Amino acid sequence: MHLLLSLVLMQDPSASRFDVSGGATAQLQAGRAPPNPGLDPTPAVLAVVTPVARLHWAARARNQNAVLSYSPRLLYRFPNILNLNRPLLLHQIGGRYARGLTPTWSMVTGLAANIGEIDYTTAQQVFGDQQGNLPNASVVSYAAIGANIGFTGMLNPVHRLSLGVGADFRTPYGESSETDDPNSQALLPQQTSGSGTVSHGYLVRSTDTLTTTLSGQYVDFDNRGASYIVSGTYGWAHRIDSRLTSNIEAGLFLSQQTRAPEGFEQRVVGGTPVRPVFSAGLAGRLYNRTRLRITGNFGVSSSAFLDSVAGEVVPRAGASTGVTFFVPPSWTAGVQANFFTVATLEPRDFGEDANTAQQQETVISFRTPVSYQFRNNSYALEFGSIVSARGPHLRAGDFQFRQLEVWGYVAVAFEFASGRLRARSAGGGGSTVSGGAVN
Repeated sequence: MHLLLSLVLMQDPSASRFDVSGGATAQLQAGRAPPNPGLDPTPAVLAVVTPVARLHWAARARNQNAVLSYSPRLLYRFPNILNLNRPLLLHQIGGRYARGLTPTWSMVTGLAANIGEIDYTTAQQVFGDQQGNLPNASVVSYAAIGANIGFTGMLNPVHRLSLGVGADFRTPYGESSETDDPNSQALLPQQTSGSGTVSHGYLVRSTDTLTTTLSGQYVDFDNRGASYIVSGTYGWAHRIDSRLTSNIEAGLFLSQQTRAPEGFEQRVVGGTPVRPVFSAGLAGRLYNRTRLRITGNFGVSSSAFLDSVAGEVVPRAGASTGVTFFVPPSWTAGVQANFFTVATLEPRDFGEDANTAQQQETVISFRTPVSYQFRNNSYALEFGSIVSARGPHLRAGDFQFRQLEVWGYVAVAFEFASGRLRARSAGGGGSTVSGGAVN
């Protein structure tokens, strides 16, 4: 009788549980970087401490799971123009909830927020790797909040339909160290945007899927104007083997301004408003032996990009690549590189008084992390280098990379987890503290 009762409780469809995980990362960087965009590089030291706490929830009913995370990022830089004797604080909040709606349909919702103080060295933390323009200010108080919801369902064994909508709101707040120039990028615009996507996937065979996607997006940059973007693409995903996949996608996007800027110079993008969308990539495990595993990824892309610093919609093209080496059970080393530039045939018109040295149309970055994972998998040590540079349009008359940052760094990290989250076994993964992982 007791055994029967135990089996019934184990199969209770309403059963749910909570788990917690978290940790912290401390990183120290030293090198050369400009105190502010446009200035010459000087010796600098940068320290970052990032604790993180996560709450996990899962329930058998409808196969539900959720995670909520909070990670304050404290950054101290020396020297800094404002001579601040305190760290800059950036609150990072994330949330995800997923559940099954029917046997063939599922839903996923997400929330992300970055609220706090940033300087230009942390711009990619908020604006992403493709961001070329930087806020021309020592400190900016900024809030970026985004939410999305998506539905995926199988119409039959070979046809899949996905629907998604998202919204994003970004704004500076409080006081920032800004310039007197009304066209300065220090005066970050308020940004409100919404998007919707419909995607149909057709499973040609177990290794190949064809996908058709239609999407639309509207963005309002407040006094810097408003635009909409409509795009359509057709893609092919191919599984080369059990660990290596490739994908290619092509199409067009239309970007049209619906409201002109008020009191700001118009950054003119010449040519037709209809431009190509293209992406291609290769990712997975390249080499797999007991003593060495190598994974890699390579991708190129061209698409519309929302420049949250300049308040513009621009065509942007680029490439990213990375290789990760895992030597079991503890060592991981990676090489990562990114390159992005404005995808126009000719440099954009910034006006007669434009200074090419201040234009940031092209960005390139490298990272070489090396990590050691201690055997209990709770602690890790990492060291490496970070290099980045920015420049004007590739066809600018006096093109050269400026805004050079060169850093060497060391980081330590620890993690903890409760309950079933402890299941990860030593030597079973191979990831760096700062990114890059063996799959």
